Amino acid sequence: MSINKEKITHICIDDFALKKRKFYGTVMIDINSHKIIDMIDSRKYDDVKEWISTYPNIEVVSRDGSITYQTAVSGVDPRIIQISDRFHLQNNLISYSKNYLKKVIKSHIVFKNKYKIEKSIDQKPKKKKIRIKDLLHEEKVAAKKKLINEIKKLKETNMSIREISRKTGLSRITIRKYLDKNCNPVHASYGIRKLGLLTPYKKQIDEQFSHKKSTTGIENMLRKEGYTGSSSNIRNYISKYKEQKPKNSADYITRNDVFKLLYLPIERIKTISYEQFDEICKEFPSFKAVHTLVWKFKSLYTAKSENLLISWLEEAENLKIREIDRFVSGIKRDIEGVKNSIKLGYNNGLAEGCINKLKTIKRIMYGRSSFDTLRTKILKLENLK
Repeated sequence: MSINKEKITHICIDDFALKKRKFYGTVMIDINSHKIIDMIDSRKYDDVKEWISTYPNIEVVSRDGSITYQTAVSGVDPRIIQISDRFHLQNNLISYSKNYLKKVIKSHIVFKNKYKIEKSIDQKPKKKKIRIKDLLHEEKVAAKKKLINEIKKLKETNMSIREISRKTGLSRITIRKYLDKNCNPVHASYGIRKLGLLTPYKKQIDEQFSHKKSTTGIENMLRKEGYTGSSSNIRNYISKYKEQKPKNSADYITRNDVFKLLYLPIERIKTISYEQFDEICKEFPSFKAVHTLVWKFKSLYTAKSENLLISWLEEAENLKIREIDRFVSGIKRDIEGVKNSIKLGYNNGLAEGCINKLKTIKRIMYGRSSFDTLRTKILKLENLK
C-alpha cells in the first residue's frame, strides 16, 4: 500500500516485540489521523534513522525515553520537535521511588492508635465473589428438593413406597428418608473440612507467627514435633493466615498500600485514613519527601510550565537518593523532550493502543507469516478506517 510521505508531519513511534527479548520492530502512527502508517522490523539506530529520513516533512515526534530513538530523530533533523511521553516519565519516577522506599519501609506498618477510616467520596461495597463450587452445590440442592417434592406428591396419591421405588428407581430406604419431614437436601458433610496432617499443629503455627517467627523457623519446629507433611502446606496456611487479617483495620496496613499513595490521592485509597497518612509521614520522613516530589512532578503537567522543571530537578537532587538521582540523570539527558511533553499536549497513548491491536493480529497470524505479510495486513486494515 502506497503512503503519501510528504503529508506526514506529526507522528509517534514506539517499539514492539516480534520475538520477546530477541527481535523488536518499530511502529509509526500519524497523530492527526490516528492510523498506523508504517513499521519496520528493527529498533536499531541506523535502521530507525534511515527509515525516518524517508519522511521529509516530519515536524513533531512523540516517543518514549529511548536514547536510540532520540538520537535517530536528531540525526535526521535537529529541528524536529521531540516529545518524551509523560506516562513513561511518571511511571519511571514511581518505579524508582518504590525501589528506594522498599529499603526504608517495612512490609507491614503497625499503628499504636486505632483510627476509623472515613473517606469523603462514595465507595461502592465490594461484590461478594461467587465460586463455581458454590453454584454447583446450589444446583444439586435445587434438584434434590425437586425430587423430594415429587416423591411427596406421589405419596399423597396413596401410592405405596414399593410402587414409588419402581417408578423412580430409588431404593425404599432413600424414599423413606425423603418422606421424613426432617429431611435436609443439603449434604451433611458440606462445608466440613477433613482433618489434615497440619491440623494438630495450627495453634502452634499461629502462636509462632504472632511472635514474628520466620516460615523456615516454624517448619523446623514442626518437624521436631513430628510433622511429616509438605512444606507447601505450611506456606499456604501462613499465607491464608496473613490474608485473614482485616485489610481495613485501622492499626495495620501493608507497604503495598503505602505505595498506592504515589499514584492515587489518599481519598481514593480505602485502607489508609488521613490520620494514618500523617503518622506514616512522621515515622518515615523520607517517604514524605519522595511522596511530595512525585506529586510535584505530576503537577508540572497540570500547570504546563516547563520553567518549573529546573527547580524540581534541584529539589530532587537535594534529596541525595541514588534511585531518584538516576531518574534525574535520564531527565537531563532528554531535557528538551521532557520540556516539550510538559508544554505540548502530545503523548504516546495512541501508540500504546495501536501496539495492543498489532500484537493481537500478530498472535492470530503466529507461525504463518513473515514480517512483510504482517506489515501488509496491518496497513491494509488501517486503510479501511
